[in-house]
Amino acid sequence: MSKTRAHRSCHKPGRHTTRGKKSAPHRSASTCHRCASGDGPHDAHAWVRDHRPIDESHFMVSMLRCPACGRRALAIWAELIDWHGGDDSTASLIIPVPQDHALDPTLITDEKAVERLLSSLGPCPHLATTHPRGESASPWTWCNDQPFILPHD
Repeated sequence: MSKTRAHRSCHKPGRHTTRGKKSAPHRSASTCHRCASGDGPHDAHAWVRDHRPIDESHFMVSMLRCPACGRRALAIWAELIDWHGGDDSTASLIIPVPQDHALDPTLITDEKAVERLLSSLGPCPHLATTHPRGESASPWTWCNDQPFILPHD
């Protein structure tokens, strides 16, 4: 994956952004008040981690679950190191997985397996936040585009 590609499409005006606005995630079968209320920051903190199949220093993938409704999600965290100033860029995604979609932790073994899973989901509602080098972190925002693995070292 190119280190110059960033997950910012959902943060551009007119690209399904909900910055600061309540907007229920599209195509979501969940109406859970805890994980799919439409309030990005609230929804992002609703999940609990069940398993972390990939735990690298600059790239992590976790399997999450909503304690209220049992819905499952995949969380991806990536860090791009700033070797000169130490202000590392980070980005995180939380991708709720449809109930009928298999999410087996034994199959999430490496980055390629995660890419295959994301590809099988297609464009879907997911939460995203970024913290670019030299800037403040963006709030958790609902997006409806194709989630992908973010640049990382």
